[in-house]
Amino acid sequence: MTVKARGPVAILIVAAFVLSLIPSPAGSLSFETVSFLGTVLSWNKYRTKKQASAIKASINKEKKFIRHGDRNIKIVFDPTAYKQGALGFNIKSMKADQKLSFWIFSPRCNITMQVRLFTSKDSFWESAVFKLDYKGWKKFLLSPGNTNYNGVKEKNRKWEKAGHVQLLLEGSACVIYVDELKFLPPYKEPDFRPDLQLQPE
Repeated sequence: MTVKARGPVAILIVAAFVLSLIPSPAGSLSFETVSFLGTVLSWNKYRTKKQASAIKASINKEKKFIRHGDRNIKIVFDPTAYKQGALGFNIKSMKADQKLSFWIFSPRCNITMQVRLFTSKDSFWESAVFKLDYKGWKKFLLSPGNTNYNGVKEKNRKWEKAGHVQLLLEGSACVIYVDELKFLPPYKEPDFRPDLQLQPE
């Protein structure tokens, strides 16, 4: 027999479920959480319908395209739908001295990627334009030192106010994978410096 919760009880059940999906304070974000929050709550945040039409995102469990763990995010970009694709997801606030780290798998795509970290609807930190013309995995580290702030209000310049990450893709049709999205403490010698190794077009 199925018991249907109603009124305040139903609200409490839903609230408990959503709270259970909030990323842990340890700094590493669960891709199940990112997928749920993105798909249901924020996948269309700060992007146009045309940008959304060029992107299909899902959870990948195919091991040969996973760097760590048992799942990651699969992104299918289709420029025939629209020339620029965009997708995003909410993140917990970072500390001022933390960096955003993630890995991208590319099968040597002829596409470019730019990352935006939104602090409000019209304010964001923006990375350089990266070419994903390599084959395999590559690590990206973003910080205030290698991104530029674009915003109408100076109060939104604070790095720790960033609560939404957006990836912008342009170029040929391609399938990429995003893995190991983490916040990192201060570093001295990063594995990969996007601002030094990949130049804006």
